[in-house]
Amino acid sequence: MRKAKLSKLKLAENHRNGNMVRPSGRTVRFAEMSEGSVHSLLTEVHESGVQFVASEFDFPKIEYLACGVPIDLFTVLRDPLSRASSHYRFAKLYGSVHRDVKFKEFMNLTFMKKGPLSRASNYYTRKLCSLSALEPLGQEHLERAMMVLESFKSVILLERDNLDAELSKIGIDAQVKPVNRTAALVSSTLTESELTLSNDDREWFKETNNLDYELIKRVWTTKDANDLLGAPTQ
Repeated sequence: MRKAKLSKLKLAENHRNGNMVRPSGRTVRFAEMSEGSVHSLLTEVHESGVQFVASEFDFPKIEYLACGVPIDLFTVLRDPLSRASSHYRFAKLYGSVHRDVKFKEFMNLTFMKKGPLSRASNYYTRKLCSLSALEPLGQEHLERAMMVLESFKSVILLERDNLDAELSKIGIDAQVKPVNRTAALVSSTLTESELTLSNDDREWFKETNNLDYELIKRVWTTKDANDLLGAPTQ
């Protein structure tokens, strides 16, 4: 959001970190909206001159975006375990979960309890398919997630691509020093052992997030192939 703002892109009048906010103060949640409501909102936003909108918490069904409004989609994907580990560390350091909560418990273990999408297994696949944290997943959802990504103007892989260079291609060219929110938090009581994942945690995560790992692998392979052929990356 900071890079978009400094690039002189217009954000919604009411927003939170780039995410649209309703007059009530509640962040817009696309999962709760009908196709017509999504169309109306996007048309209103476009007509007001807004140029950048973040979708941090959920993502509308890709079909809902076919509303006549010109929209360029982009996303930044990172290694699934790195994303989950960072989320876990931040939550414990920030104090939003108890210090004794273990990684498996934090990550919505086997869907036996309700939790936020950000803690569900195969987070990327779920978000791209507009699925909740509790819905069962199958191979067909991986295929749909890949289909959704094909409609994006840019899919950036954090561990592979030059982030600044890739964002510059889509008009976000301001140079901003990255902020590590987790590193910025200081705890005088938590030890590193309470924040670090065990080998068992890592193996468990990889086994329960196989769709997201396959998603990243396919995107990476596609981008490598495009680079070799000299074709533009989509």
